[in-house]
Amino acid sequence: MKERKMNDGYQIIEIDNNKVSENELLDIYEFSLDRWRESYQMLPKPTFESFSYHFKKKYPNEIDHNYIIKNHDARIIGSACLSLSKPESEEPESIKKIAGIQLRITKFERGKGIGTEALKVILEKTKNSGIEKVSMNATLDCGHKFCLHLGGKVADTSYLNYLGLKNTNWTEIQEINQNTKNKNSEITLETFTKLNQSNTEEYIRQNAKYVKEISKYSDDWEFDEDYYINESRENIRNCIQRGVKGVFTYARDPSQRIIGISVVKCDPLEPQEVYTVITGVDKDFRRRGLCKLMKTELLLYIKKNRPEYSVMTTANNEENTVMRRINEELGFKQLPVWKRYSFDLNKLKEQLNENL
Repeated sequence: MKERKMNDGYQIIEIDNNKVSENELLDIYEFSLDRWRESYQMLPKPTFESFSYHFKKKYPNEIDHNYIIKNHDARIIGSACLSLSKPESEEPESIKKIAGIQLRITKFERGKGIGTEALKVILEKTKNSGIEKVSMNATLDCGHKFCLHLGGKVADTSYLNYLGLKNTNWTEIQEINQNTKNKNSEITLETFTKLNQSNTEEYIRQNAKYVKEISKYSDDWEFDEDYYINESRENIRNCIQRGVKGVFTYARDPSQRIIGISVVKCDPLEPQEVYTVITGVDKDFRRRGLCKLMKTELLLYIKKNRPEYSVMTTANNEENTVMRRINEELGFKQLPVWKRYSFDLNKLKEQLNENL
């Protein structure tokens, strides 16, 4: 561990996520629950097993620098991560020039300049790296104010939503499903849980088509379809190895061509939450309620076959008003708005020097 003293007896410590002791990992997990308590208490509490897996996971195209911040009592009061693309990564060159930063300070220590000082230390790692921009996410008001104060520009806004499956109006869901089916009698629905060699490629390419559209909502997302498809193949292999299950609903036209998909993910590390991966319909078949049809089909499948799940979650870009409206109609409730801020690296460093 590399320690660095900060003002007023605070320390920022760079850690190797795969070398921390079990006790240290438990302490970091307990600190991470602050985020759940402040923003997501309506969702199931994140499991230690899930936290541990994601904390230790190494991403093939990234170099991650992880930090914890301690006060004079050696208690963890902050955490941070700086993500840089590996030079040999096949990511688009524009993406390689962006550093991703996650930074969190406990609510009892905010407003003391700790985050600003920690950010300055973290950014030292970007020297001679070719990085031109920095990306940071925020969900709390204090995070939005912090990013805006340092000159961040909103690059992306997403609405996170959840549906409590134990108190859903299932009669209404069934009626929406049946009414939409009646209006689209020529459309065939297919729901399944296992990918094979042929339908894996089918799914990946259909998914990539919709994600390419979604990428246009972001100001600085250069979508590379070939890279995304290769990355999707790897992600699916990893999910299969970990026992992550998917539920897929396809919509097919009379010629049996896929014209829409809706997919959810069931991660054994999060045994109560099912997450929506994608819902999309080809342009020629929109405004017919097919997204709503597929989504209700998935909901009814989960109710019947996976009753252990208590909540379904989803995220949609602010500009994706159609899907946001569908979620609202189905009873989804809104979680804190998630915004991604973009910074010019040199201007950010100048701003940090002025603030310290």
